[in-house]
Amino acid sequence: MELIEKEVSKNTLIITVNGELITHEEVEKFRRVLTSREHRNMVINLKKVSFLCSLAIGMMIMGYKQSSSRQGSFILCHAPKEAEDSLYDMGLLDLLTFAKDEAEALVMLEEK
Repeated sequence: MELIEKEVSKNTLIITVNGELITHEEVEKFRRVLTSREHRNMVINLKKVSFLCSLAIGMMIMGYKQSSSRQGSFILCHAPKEAEDSLYDMGLLDLLTFAKDEAEALVMLEEK
């Protein structure tokens, strides 16, 4: 799994996840990136993710809480159908914000 970070502004970070978030090591790497940044807004691009384990979903909830505590936003984009289905099954679709792509996510952030 590879994480690519792109700082859009002082307040906004886009993290592109390539691969699977399935092992403890991969999820821990994802957690470290989420918690080591001071950005209010985070956009998580899941376009190249083939699987999310429950630990990875837990890290997304943690990222959402962290952004919310900073009065920011946590947006998922390019979520694969399987990931959306897992989030739906866990009752999290109403909690997390989804965008079609990074451009739409950035427009959503401008509107706030």
